[in-house]
Amino acid sequence: MKIRITLMVTKSQKNLPFNHPQFFQIYLTNNQQFPYGYMTTKDENETLSGLFGKYFHLDFDWMLTDLVGFRKTDDGEVEVTYMSQMSEVLGSNKSGSFFSSEDIKSQNIEIDTYYEKLLSTRSRSY
Repeated sequence: MKIRITLMVTKSQKNLPFNHPQFFQIYLTNNQQFPYGYMTTKDENETLSGLFGKYFHLDFDWMLTDLVGFRKTDDGEVEVTYMSQMSEVLGSNKSGSFFSSEDIKSQNIEIDTYYEKLLSTRSRSY
C-alpha cells in the first residue's frame, strides 16, 4: 500500500483585517496542487521535511505542523494530510504561490472538496 503525504501550508496576512479577502491564503505548487510525496524508506517527518525543503527557503523544524486528515484514495493508496501555518516571510517560497479564496475563484482553480473541508475547519481556529 502506498502512503501519500500531502502538506497544506497556509498563512495569514496580519496587516489586513480578519474579514479581508486576502487575509487567509494557501500555498499551491506551480501545478496548482498542494505539495505531496510518497513515503518510502523515510518516516513521515523526513518526508514532510523533504517536501517543505523542495518548495520553501525555510527550515522545516521552524514550522508547526499538525495532522489534519486521513483518507483512503483508492485500492492501493492512502493519504495523510498535514497542515502548517506560517507567518509572512518575503521570498520564502522557491516556486508556486500563495492564493486567497478570491484568487482561487478568479483564476478558476479547482480545490478538492476534501481539502476545502479541512481548510474550512482549520482556518476558523487561526
